[in-house]
Amino acid sequence: MPGPNDVLIARRAYEIWEEEGRPHGRDRDHWLKAVEEFSTTIVADPVVLKPIKAPAARPVTAPKSLVAKVKEAVTAPARTKSAPKKK
Repeated sequence: MPGPNDVLIARRAYEIWEEEGRPHGRDRDHWLKAVEEFSTTIVADPVVLKPIKAPAARPVTAPKSLVAKVKEAVTAPARTKSAPKKK
């Protein structure tokens, strides 16, 4: 089963055959010339991937009301039992 490269090589070999006037018995030469062109094309045009910069991380900040509640809870004296409610 021919691969995708074989199809491209066959097309180019056919073009070379036509360019040379469709000579008889030179199919192997045309195929090898197409393979050579195909292999140099791949080497000559490499794909270069450029790194993508990630967005800068922003610090997470809590709302001011939450910060105040946490500070109050940390600095408040420990509670023991609550006083009985007056009626």
